[in-house]
Amino acid sequence: MEAALRAMLVADPSLPVKERINWGIHPQGTPLPALVLNVINDRDNSLHMQGTGGLWQGRVQIDCYGMTYTPAVELSKAVIKLLHGYRAGDFRLIQLDTRRDHHDTGAADRPYRIGLDFIINYRRA
Repeated sequence: MEAALRAMLVADPSLPVKERINWGIHPQGTPLPALVLNVINDRDNSLHMQGTGGLWQGRVQIDCYGMTYTPAVELSKAVIKLLHGYRAGDFRLIQLDTRRDHHDTGAADRPYRIGLDFIINYRRA
């Protein structure tokens, strides 16, 4: 799921951050805007008495960073447009669950961050 999700984000022409989509951390000194992805949880959602049905459900947080609020919001809108309601291949359904705005007001050089949580239902290969 992780590799397929990142590949989908990198391939989308509406996201201007191809080389700045990372799992877990945005490397220091790398320019913004950027996306940082984190798996919050992941579980087998199809257990039954004879084993698993192979359908998994994960929550992935995608943080959209920008040096000002507008680029962070525009990036978050592009991510939502791409992912919310997506169904194809092993992805059975991706849906936006939560959006949060963040900014450390104690320092002028801190980036803005829009946090998006997506529930991802997928078939594990």
